[in-house]
Amino acid sequence: MNYLSITQRYYAHWLGVPAAQLNCSEVCFAESAERGVAQKGYPQALPLYIYCGDTLFAKPIVVSYSRTIVTEINAVRGSLQPGMSIDEIIILITKHFKTSVNHNSKFCYQESLEHIDVAKVIRLETNHYRQYYDFFMALHTDAKPDSWLEEYFSDICRSGFAFGIFDNAKLVCVSDVPDMPYLSDECQEIGINTLKDYRCCGYAKAVAHASARAIVSNGKCPQWSCAADNGASAKLARNLGFMKLADVVTVGV
Repeated sequence: MNYLSITQRYYAHWLGVPAAQLNCSEVCFAESAERGVAQKGYPQALPLYIYCGDTLFAKPIVVSYSRTIVTEINAVRGSLQPGMSIDEIIILITKHFKTSVNHNSKFCYQESLEHIDVAKVIRLETNHYRQYYDFFMALHTDAKPDSWLEEYFSDICRSGFAFGIFDNAKLVCVSDVPDMPYLSDECQEIGINTLKDYRCCGYAKAVAHASARAIVSNGKCPQWSCAADNGASAKLARNLGFMKLADVVTVGV
């Protein structure tokens, strides 16, 4: 499986450009109707989506934008130059849009070269719902999920990509199955959550690795994304065999 090609096509769908554009170290602007739509799994539309490639062979800057912000985009066209750092881009966008931006790191799977012990990991089934409910509430103490959580848990169990580790009868680490707005038949992102008292024990690494193996076994390409300031998630991604692919800067409505 060509993980890089599939991952680039995934982000090309986000951007509304040909995937080949992500192999060019240049600045590209693309007006896209998709920027006016809240994509599956996202609570709001993202009128501005900037992809800044970060690989040895290409460092493209692709600006995908909604028609509603053409004036702001025209104001920055001349200032965005090839080779600009992500920090320079964030300063520029913040200045012209007069709002805060979201900055995420995107990764591409390469497969782990190290042995990762998954002996304690089990695939979650619908009969684990009570333990999952307790796990969820421990993470989200103010949540009121009774109207939707069981159906959600059933859905991620049916995917075959939800795994967990138990401490006796207590579920302490779970791999999530985020919605994929594009290429859902080819890609699956991995989400991971661990109860506070069980972090730094290698549980997240084992569970996420089991999920990645299941995704690949089902003919799909694993995806990983995290907030740029989430060093723990970025380190975990690298330990699992992911490489840094790009920075993405977005502005919501």
